[in-house]
Amino acid sequence: MNEDAARNHDGGAAALRKATGLLGLARRAGQTVSGEDGAIALIRKGNAALALMDEATGPNTSKRLADACRYHNVTLSRLPEGMLGDAIGKPNRMVAAVQKGSLADSLSAALMETAYIVKAELA
Repeated sequence: MNEDAARNHDGGAAALRKATGLLGLARRAGQTVSGEDGAIALIRKGNAALALMDEATGPNTSKRLADACRYHNVTLSRLPEGMLGDAIGKPNRMVAAVQKGSLADSLSAALMETAYIVKAELA
């Protein structure tokens, strides 16, 4: 691996750690709703800035969440398997949404650096 590739790889890992920390902080601040029904309800109310989904999420849940995000123009992020549940302290949690605000903005920026963010129109 050349020097530039190594720096990008390390930067992506650092951004992923930062995103994990911000997600945990958002949960402790009461800025997240986890679970499929709660996340979709937050999206439909227009209060979600970001939706998060575990890569291992089933096809029906994935489609339902992606459709809601696309319709309500909410950014969707697919996270590595297990990361979402670990970050919010609820193992095996597959879906969450983050309320609008500065924490959601910081989390979106960190996820953009990791390439785990998916624009709602492409979801």
